[in-house]
Amino acid sequence: MSQCSHTTGSYQIGTIEFTSPDNVYGVNDTIGIRVVLGSSDFASDLSNIHILGHTKVRLETGETDRFADFAAHARYSNTVSYTYTVRAGDHADDLDYLSTRALYWTVRHGPTYTFQIQESDNAHVDCRLPAPGAQGSLSNQSDIRVDGVAPTVDSVTSLNASRAYGVGSRIDVTVAFSEAVNVTGTPMLALNASAGGRNAEYASGNGSSILTFNYTVRPGDETANLDYVNASTSLSLNGGTIRDAARNAADLALPEKGAAGSLGEARSIAIETTAPTVESVSSTTPGGAYGIDSTVVVTVRFDENVTVDETGGRPSIALDTGAPGRNAEYDDAASTARTLAFAYTVQEDDDTADLDYNATAIIALNGGTIRDANGNPADRTLPDPAGDGLLDSGTIRLDGVRPEVESVSSPNASGAYGIDSTVVVEVRFSEDVTVDETGGRPSIALDTGA
Repeated sequence: MSQCSHTTGSYQIGTIEFTSPDNVYGVNDTIGIRVVLGSSDFASDLSNIHILGHTKVRLETGETDRFADFAAHARYSNTVSYTYTVRAGDHADDLDYLSTRALYWTVRHGPTYTFQIQESDNAHVDCRLPAPGAQGSLSNQSDIRVDGVAPTVDSVTSLNASRAYGVGSRIDVTVAFSEAVNVTGTPMLALNASAGGRNAEYASGNGSSILTFNYTVRPGDETANLDYVNASTSLSLNGGTIRDAARNAADLALPEKGAAGSLGEARSIAIETTAPTVESVSSTTPGGAYGIDSTVVVTVRFDENVTVDETGGRPSIALDTGAPGRNAEYDDAASTARTLAFAYTVQEDDDTADLDYNATAIIALNGGTIRDANGNPADRTLPDPAGDGLLDSGTIRLDGVRPEVESVSSPNASGAYGIDSTVVVEVRFSEDVTVDETGGRPSIALDTGA
């Protein structure tokens, strides 16, 4: 027990202890302290002892020391209660009183005598508590942490690399706080990704000091350097909360735009959503007539470099070949970064005097993709063919109609022919034909009776 001495006697303090449980306490939380009085040289009982209201306990709470103020003392009781309310800025890793002389109080014993104990030295009074941290002190008996310091934002950055991003790209923005925070709901971070701004939604980080917000690029979004809209209001709770373990609400102010710790300073992320468009459609196949099994190559030139992904399927173009359902398929080997090649093999029944693509055609993806370097899907609309064909000069004619035999006859006159006589058989086709004897000479089987 600690003893308070006076020239005429002494007064003992039995114990000083917290009445609040071990925990972390934040702004506006209340912590209770109890002082239990011991024996006194002034009285054998407590019937005529009263505690005056200006008693208090000085606490070590960081830059500014706070007082636990008198709360209650019932007559005939040896217990005095105090309360301390945490204020903004208070901090203690293990709360205790300031010093051995941190107890301020005035005890009135009987109707005439006042026994006053002060923190400063007094020639008549000497009252000492156990040293802070020593046996019997507040911190030795309990583990109470005071955290009246609100979490603040240290920095904002992105998990994405510095480059341009297009439609459908996900941008992960991270907000680093000064301490671990707990999140409820879906806070938002307003970004300058479009004229009206876009919101990145809270995605993860609960219980840590780094929160991640996700934003997916939409058509029409454009910015040369992605950043939040402004430092003071861009981070919003959206009906949720961001608090530390002591339930202190976070200070949502962000570093000034462009300053150290800002998103724009940490990363150079551009948002560019202009879709690649088709400039022209042509062919690398020379003008001429092409028959069954011949290959014709259609080329599509874009206004910027594009990448084709055939993982889900191969893009194609519908052709006007004179027969329905004909498609030229993407040919990666014949393509370049800006000009895509589509190969078509002439099939039976194809018949067109000047090959072109279908007037209502677009490039069909068939499960594949065509995107620019920023990930923007290409505008696959083809220019109106206008009946001009694929070539600026010359035409590509498809002839997939097989020549048919129209008739079989002989120029020989009717009559009898003997050994070594020559009879000529003529076969007339529906169109001009060419005979290639390189591999052998065609023949007709005749019914000669032998």
